[in-house]
Amino acid sequence: MSLTAKMRRAPLRVSTGAYILNSGLGKFGADDETNKHLHAAAVSTFPALGKLDPKLFGKGLAVAECALGGALLLPIVPVGVVGVGLAAFSGAMLTMYYKTPGMHAEGSIRPTVEGSPVAKDVWLAGIATSLLVDAVTAPAHDKAVEVSATVSEKAASRRRQSRKSRKAAKKDRKETIAQAKAMAEAAKAAAKVAAKQAKSQAKDLPAAAKSAAKDASAQAKVLADQAKAVAHDASAKTSVRARDLAGTAKVAAKAAGKAA
Repeated sequence: MSLTAKMRRAPLRVSTGAYILNSGLGKFGADDETNKHLHAAAVSTFPALGKLDPKLFGKGLAVAECALGGALLLPIVPVGVVGVGLAAFSGAMLTMYYKTPGMHAEGSIRPTVEGSPVAKDVWLAGIATSLLVDAVTAPAHDKAVEVSATVSEKAASRRRQSRKSRKAAKKDRKETIAQAKAMAEAAKAAAKVAAKQAKSQAKDLPAAAKSAAKDASAQAKVLADQAKAVAHDASAKTSVRARDLAGTAKVAAKAAGKAA
């Protein structure tokens, strides 16, 4: 059952249900005289009820009215069920009105003063008819309402999704901008550190060059001394060999002269 149908039927069900429920609750505390009066009125219309005890009849009528009133007040009870119950209740009351002498004018259905309180139950019959007609024609009406509601819900869902998408895109843009800013700040800081390191290294380069030049000069001097020593040794060895060769040649010459 759609919400529209519940709202449409609520005034009829609430007003009628509250009236009948109150009437039934009042009959639970009825005295014996009241029960006898109610029983006699019912027996005059439905003789079969004469077998019941007046007190038992009063309690049964109170229970029936409370059950019908409660069903009308509870929206979970189908409208067709409460419509049939209310139609049966109002039909019984109007039947008693029509069959009881003195409640309506002779040859007419117009109520007398005594019959007016019971004749008002025609309103209950009208409400019951309205509920039954509504129950029969409700499916097509509710279906149209539900289709309209579904279309509206889909449109609302699309609007919600669109808003969510825009919010998500906006959030992504903010996060991207924040990340870009953070990366730019990190790059800037890294550039500053690199610049400081390069400046420090540039200051250290002249001292390193001087130290390297001194080392190279010392190494060159050592190499020169080594070369000089090697040359001196080589010269000394050459002089010794020359003297040895000269002596050998002289001995050979003497030997040759003796042989001649």
